[in-house]
Amino acid sequence: MKRIPLILISALSLFVSGLPTASMSDPELTSQAWTDLYVGFQVVWMHDQERLAMDLNQVLYEEWGDPLFASIAASKPRYMEKLMYLIDWYDIEFFGEITNEPQVYTDERHADAFAELSASGTASREAALLAAAYVEEWNILEYAAGEHCPGEGLQLICDTFLNLRGIAYYNFARLASQVED
Repeated sequence: MKRIPLILISALSLFVSGLPTASMSDPELTSQAWTDLYVGFQVVWMHDQERLAMDLNQVLYEEWGDPLFASIAASKPRYMEKLMYLIDWYDIEFFGEITNEPQVYTDERHADAFAELSASGTASREAALLAAAYVEEWNILEYAAGEHCPGEGLQLICDTFLNLRGIAYYNFARLASQVED
């Protein structure tokens, strides 16, 4: 069964709830509603990103037995907890189930990426390192995009994204240093 992308469902829910039409008389409401939608989407998206990194590194560890993959996979639940804290703290409502079940993602693009990267990671140890490094690079770019603080009161999100981006850089460097020249 195909899942409807999170952003589409979120936008539809705003329309159905009347927030965009209420903004006809109050432009601030629209701006805040869309900021909330963007921030909520970004935090849930990043939770999926961390789950993807955890699942991929676990599969790569099982395939290659490299403790680097195990170390990265083992660290991801802590980062996912930080993102869940943000979801709870800001009372972000999302339309999809965030679960602890392996290889289950809120957005199907993460499921597709997992399938592609885990398949390519079985070709060789170097391909596995590149696949894991790709996910960390993707995380770096996503965290950088989300940390610009699009509204007041979002400093906790910005600080968390900055911290997690630094960890993604660290993981990327560890993985890249293992790739043969």
